[in-house]
Amino acid sequence: MRRERRRCGSHSVNSVPLIFHTMGMFSWITQDTNESILNNRYDKTSEAYMFDDKGNMYHEPCYAGYGVFGGKDFFVLLAEMNRDYAEKVGLSLSEDDEDESNRDIGCILYSKHRESALRYPNLTRSSEWEWVNKCPRRCPNQGFYSATAEDLANDVDDD
Repeated sequence: MRRERRRCGSHSVNSVPLIFHTMGMFSWITQDTNESILNNRYDKTSEAYMFDDKGNMYHEPCYAGYGVFGGKDFFVLLAEMNRDYAEKVGLSLSEDDEDESNRDIGCILYSKHRESALRYPNLTRSSEWEWVNKCPRRCPNQGFYSATAEDLANDVDDD
């Protein structure tokens, strides 16, 4: 499988060029049910909730796979939740919510500064959740459905 070279947002943040090797999809394991947040290309549920440390909840009824829950980008929220830490390591967030550099900073923090000092958004299936400071685990299938033997046995072709 060939991985594409993809930039995360703008070309650089504070003169640091950003090149991430990804398939272009982001997905995690929910923190309440330990299930993959599937992208919306399947008839399986892709509903999820994202919570921050201030009590805000973002409901996503149909996750597309690009890190956005209820209109809020996971990486932007991560950067906002860690504004003081980002500035301490030389990354300055913009006050403009539409500025792509905030997403870039979130990507940098998530990939290069995975420390206990960071606060992480929580991702769940349930809207009933109390925020905990724990980084959500990445989905090894990047949100793509992985059929189990039981699923395949139940998927009988009636032709």
